[in-house]
Amino acid sequence: MEPTPFNPKSLLNVKIAKGEKLIKTLEILYLKGMDKHTLVYFTDGICLETHHMLKWYEKKLLTPQYCRCHKSFIVNCFYIDCTCGNNSIMKKDNIRIPVSNKYRECYRDNLERYQERDGYKNV
Repeated sequence: MEPTPFNPKSLLNVKIAKGEKLIKTLEILYLKGMDKHTLVYFTDGICLETHHMLKWYEKKLLTPQYCRCHKSFIVNCFYIDCTCGNNSIMKKDNIRIPVSNKYRECYRDNLERYQERDGYKNV
């Protein structure tokens, strides 16, 4: 089921230093794993440190919109502008996210499925 503002899957309850916080998954730009924590970067420029491993997010976030592209990164495919060499370039601020060899094929397949689903077929 696709996340929408009224769909409970569009909200995710995460653990933070002060307790728990409800976040809107549609506003996640990308996630960066750091040991047993994950930094969640939002479209408004805010970064939130959470007490979950990246693998936890990989299970909770819907595919193909969210895709693991590196051992330390998950990206929101909606905000990918292009892939250049070994990097995904996000629309916002031209942020470069690495795409590792291990995840490259899965990443490309996921991105293609997402684009086809949303009508972004390549000509």
